[in-house]
Amino acid sequence: MRQYEMAELCFQGPVPEGSQVQVNLNAVFAKDGKSTKVKGFYAGEGQYKVRFLPEEAGEYTYEVSGIVSGSGSLQIEPADEKHHGPVRADGIFLKYADGTRHSSFGTTVYALAHQSEALMNETFETLAKSPFNKVRMCLFPKHYNYNHN
Repeated sequence: MRQYEMAELCFQGPVPEGSQVQVNLNAVFAKDGKSTKVKGFYAGEGQYKVRFLPEEAGEYTYEVSGIVSGSGSLQIEPADEKHHGPVRADGIFLKYADGTRHSSFGTTVYALAHQSEALMNETFETLAKSPFNKVRMCLFPKHYNYNHN
């Protein structure tokens, strides 16, 4: 597991009674005297997950409590050249956590949920090959000449 890559812990437990959205599941990740508390969630079929983004390399300990519980540690290696961390504001610029400057280059996809599955898949494949690092989704249909679905 590497710095700036999502760590995911999975646990089996009982199906929640009542809401499957509002479950009691929390985790605390700690390293060098600093701790981060995150909420977990129910993922279906008796599976619970907790996700955490380690922003430093080294050993983290964790304590999970609530509907399921557990503890352990994660050894986090330094980031590779592809992962720079979360993007944050730095004055009038955007920078990744490692200090690398971020430039957004985006597009908008209109009414994708109203299209055929084949067109949705083609759109995802095209976006994966594109230079865009940001996509805005318009959920409601627009009635343009090229889009009457």
